[in-house]
Amino acid sequence: MQALTHLSLFSGVGGLDIAAEWAGFHTVGQCEWADYPHNLLQKRFPHTAHWRDIRTLTKEGYVILGVVEPTAEAAHTADQKPTTL
Repeated sequence: MQALTHLSLFSGVGGLDIAAEWAGFHTVGQCEWADYPHNLLQKRFPHTAHWRDIRTLTKEGYVILGVVEPTAEAAHTADQKPTTL
């Protein structure tokens, strides 16, 4: 079985990343602009790639993009207007 991975953008202090790891995902990279959360992420996830600016995260720097074909149901709902809560 292929390992489950994810890239965390606008990571904050990494709460969602910790939950993802508990669920079996491996965090392959994190991007957080603010000083305190960024420093905390580096301590909590020392073997993970870190970026401060989303504009510097490019496919040349780290390739982890995946593409999923939309299902027929998703294609149908894409034509509908979004609903608001």
